[in-house]
Amino acid sequence: MQVSDIPTKNWQLDLNNAGKILTGYDDIQQCIAVILRTRKGEDPLRPDFGSDIWKWLDKPISASIPNMKREIIQALQSYEPRITIQKIVHEMDITEDKSNIIFGITYKTAEDYTGTFQYSLKQDTRPLALSASYLTNAFLYFIDMSLQGMPVSPASPQNGFLSINEMMKWVHQFWGNLGNWYLLLQENKVIVYINTQLGASGKLAITSVTGELHAPFPERYDLMNYNVVLKKEGKRISPWPSEGFETENEALNFVSQQYKDYGKWILKDNYLVLIASEPLDGCTLEINLLTKGAFSSDFNEDFEI
Repeated sequence: MQVSDIPTKNWQLDLNNAGKILTGYDDIQQCIAVILRTRKGEDPLRPDFGSDIWKWLDKPISASIPNMKREIIQALQSYEPRITIQKIVHEMDITEDKSNIIFGITYKTAEDYTGTFQYSLKQDTRPLALSASYLTNAFLYFIDMSLQGMPVSPASPQNGFLSINEMMKWVHQFWGNLGNWYLLLQENKVIVYINTQLGASGKLAITSVTGELHAPFPERYDLMNYNVVLKKEGKRISPWPSEGFETENEALNFVSQQYKDYGKWILKDNYLVLIASEPLDGCTLEINLLTKGAFSSDFNEDFEI
């Protein structure tokens, strides 16, 4: 059959039978199937195409059913203008110890034709969902993910993120191709529905850093050095260089070696951060400026004449 022989502009190839042309009712049925089975974000050229039915799979039935119906209506109204939804009913299929939801969609066309479409969310077609919770009052956040036992690429920044929003911005930019990401603010949770072709197993972890000390680096002028002061119960912890440090990296290298027993030291934006490996009760951290060639204000704090 030549394209010129098709008696309508609304046609498409049958996705299940190579070479077969679908028109009319069959064309509409396949369009509905493609819309509902495509998750938003899966089509890189049309990131808004499809539906968000999947994100309600982990919710209680009382909340998921009405929201799934709403997602179906919104998706079909947006991408299949040839039909008008009349009603959507549902039933639970509990055969073979599976709990599957089956939706019956009744619609009308402009020609007053009434059609039905049955859509089921089978467990074996359910995308891999990974989730991780976080604490809202943390200073730093780290995120890690693996699929099929292997870390995803690129790796997340070693210095973490100062906020969940900063973390999610990075995730959408660098891991957005792995699936659909959602930030559930009310539940303090991040969830991702992995693209089906990428694997059937994985892990997602968010580390919320609350046991830490941090201090900003002040603006440094000529002839001035950074003076890092770590104290416990009001007494400065030794050793410390009397001349201070010319750069932030010098300060980081020193504390990473000399104070490593207290935890992991990192630079994050303008902060020097200690992520504790033990309780930091009674510990304080500050950074001030020290004139080159001069003694620190803390140098002789315990010195007696």
